[in-house]
Amino acid sequence: MKEKKRYILVNAEGLAADEKSLKTVAYDALFEWLGDKGVSVARIQFIRAEQKKNEFWLKCSTKGLEDVVAALALKRFFQGKDVALRVVKVAGSVPRLAGSLGQPRAKSRA
Repeated sequence: MKEKKRYILVNAEGLAADEKSLKTVAYDALFEWLGDKGVSVARIQFIRAEQKKNEFWLKCSTKGLEDVVAALALKRFFQGKDVALRVVKVAGSVPRLAGSLGQPRAKSRA
């Protein structure tokens, strides 16, 4: 049976717009609050980073969605600087998440 997943768009305030630092702060926040077992249960995966907007995308299972959002919200400091990880949108598919980035979505003709 195929496992359901959710895609999360996160805005990182207070960080340099660098894909490596965005990925590091995401995994740091998740492992700090959830631990190895929690990250494993949530099946977290870093998808991509939008460096111009300081945003990144994560993929996780529906079972671990609430824990992932909480762990991201609780991240306060990174490399001695204040940081805020704000969840912008949660979607069940990539096109719906990408629609929030200003890219037009295909309209259905029903």
